Amino acid sequence: MEIDKEIILDSKIISNYGFSSKKTKENSKELKVINYMGKGLKIILYISIITTIIFIIINNSLSQISKRKEINDRYFNLEKINNNQQQQLNQIKSMILRKYNKLSINSQNQQISLNQIKIMISRIYNKISINNQYQKFTQAINQKYIEEQNFFCDNLNFLSNNEFENQIIKANINFNNKSYYIYIFSNSDGVSGSIRKTKRWEGYSTLQILEALNFYKNKTKLKNEDLYILDIGANNIGWYSFYLGKFGYNIMSFEPTERNFYILKKNYCLNRDINITIINKGVFTSEKTCDYYEHLGNKGNGMVICNQRNNMPKFLKKKSIVTLTKLSNFIPFLSQKRVSVIKIDVEGSEEAVIESGIELITKYHVPFIFLELCPSNLRLHNVNTTKFLEIFENNGYKISTSGFLNKNYTSIKYLEKLIIVNLYIIYTKILE
Repeated sequence: MEIDKEIILDSKIISNYGFSSKKTKENSKELKVINYMGKGLKIILYISIITTIIFIIINNSLSQISKRKEINDRYFNLEKINNNQQQQLNQIKSMILRKYNKLSINSQNQQISLNQIKIMISRIYNKISINNQYQKFTQAINQKYIEEQNFFCDNLNFLSNNEFENQIIKANINFNNKSYYIYIFSNSDGVSGSIRKTKRWEGYSTLQILEALNFYKNKTKLKNEDLYILDIGANNIGWYSFYLGKFGYNIMSFEPTERNFYILKKNYCLNRDINITIINKGVFTSEKTCDYYEHLGNKGNGMVICNQRNNMPKFLKKKSIVTLTKLSNFIPFLSQKRVSVIKIDVEGSEEAVIESGIELITKYHVPFIFLELCPSNLRLHNVNTTKFLEIFENNGYKISTSGFLNKNYTSIKYLEKLIIVNLYIIYTKILE
């Protein structure tokens, strides 16, 4: 029994006997057809894949545009509403005054005393007082900021900024039995560098604030969730905001620069158990925009300059324009809360911060103020250090460089000689 073996070489079928049969030629033609069909299918497949990829890219781009439009449409400008509400309140006030004038004329016939009319009008006016309306308004603003934070986290894939993403890394915080993750800057930054090496920042000052808060809670019988902390100038990545927030305190954090604001929002997305309101504005004496100068050796740090200067230090470089607001805008909201600590780190704008929120000091007497003082930065803003610190002493506060509760107070004349120092400012009546 003979068995034919076939060898296929270069698409030609050659038998062991050395010649090609008609059948093998036909098979060869069929193989060529199949080969051409295979190539055609591959081309169609490649085109389909490329088309799909292009469609996905276009769809994602359109989705991103849609999401950004949704943000703009969803979050209206509450500052404009403030003006409208103020106009409405002025109209109400005018109406009351008209009623008052009408009643005062009719009072002669009705024998109603002017004092009775004043009392009646006062009661009517109190029901629709501007303060009550403004409290509701500031509550709405606070809620708006929180909604924006949550919206950012829920749509991070569409709202992420590649420029900023390339500058940040995730790091672990581990300090005083608190461990959690946070984003820090990967480039030159003092706070981030410290966290990378030690997993903390300003440990001593942080513990001093915690000690003061515990003292205040024991004295007032309040809980952590009852107390508010203002973080004005959020230390680049929000060290104090997020660390103190982990203890259950309510945080209101002000940060004017776009890059720092971005990392604060990212850190909120990692730590949504924290009750924090992040406001992308600096605190100043008025509503305005000013120049922001970045520190060349510490890019997370910088200075807000509102007046044109020709003698700016060489280590500062103009980076952007930032938006500023008055702390007094938030007092109607904060007056219903217990503000226990104000932390201020604003590189020379300290006087503007205090001036814009002076009511918190003179009327509500926030018990603890933690302030980084650099006299040379104050001088850049034409501020005298001694006169600035007298604001606190004239309102019942004492200043220490070593802690809130040790009563080791410092002369403000001495402080003017220092280069940079952390100040612990306490309303002394809280110790009585």
